Amino acid sequence: MSILITGANGYIASRLLATLTHAADVFLHVRSAESAQAFRIEGWNVVAGDLMRGEGLTDLPAGIGCVLHAAALFRGDANRILKNNILSTFEVARFMETRRIPAAVFLSSATVYGETSFEHSAAETDTPNPLTPYGISKLIGEFIFQEAHARGNIRSAMMVRCANVYGPGLAKGMVYDLASCAQKGQPMQIDGDGSQVRELIYIDDVVSALATCVREVRERNDVSTYNVSGGESVTVRQLAKLIAEVFGKGMSVESSGKPAGLPHVSRVAISKIGKDFGWAPRTPLNEGLAKAYASPGS
Repeated sequence: MSILITGANGYIASRLLATLTHAADVFLHVRSAESAQAFRIEGWNVVAGDLMRGEGLTDLPAGIGCVLHAAALFRGDANRILKNNILSTFEVARFMETRRIPAAVFLSSATVYGETSFEHSAAETDTPNPLTPYGISKLIGEFIFQEAHARGNIRSAMMVRCANVYGPGLAKGMVYDLASCAQKGQPMQIDGDGSQVRELIYIDDVVSALATCVREVRERNDVSTYNVSGGESVTVRQLAKLIAEVFGKGMSVESSGKPAGLPHVSRVAISKIGKDFGWAPRTPLNEGLAKAYASPGS
């Protein structure tokens, strides 16, 4: 089955590519011509353009059987995040309808749930209540694929609601920000009081979950949703301590002066993907942090 991967130069998709061969049935979409040229030199089939306008998609050949839609903005201006992520997803769904591509895997986010609690990990059947522009854009993206399925334009879709991703080479996000401070011997900057609870997932576990969903979606005739997480809850202050231990330095934490980001608690249940496909995270948090940051230059 031929597959199209959008956002191929993003962190998650690029790590997925590292597990694949430069096969004739894998096609990539990136935004810039420079990125496209780099992929072509490596032997990939790649197109480029602004996904919000559907650019590059018409250059793809017929016969694609599945789209892994991973392209998205995570940080920045709220209007830009909403516009980019929603319009890009709409164009991908429209392309699938035009080319009669039957299956999609959408990289969504655990942020669609909004606030959870210490006592309850959000399940896929819980009502979403996103509190951030990114979470809102991901939930609307899910609705776009759900509507495409309801109208008979696609046969199946899987929404992968992913917890906070970390790993080697990721140069953004909470873990990276804390690790950068520790690596420089500077106090780690924590927003709020550090009591915020998050779940993280190591990049290799994300890749294995996405690969599983891409394999399974072609056998389905429905829209399904799966949470993926490392399964360990940690406060931001506890996370800072774990990162300090990786660098072998005493923990030094100070307030950034910024309010804590929303939600205060974000936890998701991962029993459904385990029951349906036998997937489970393999990388404990302390081990993943060591892999990401213990080596020189990481």
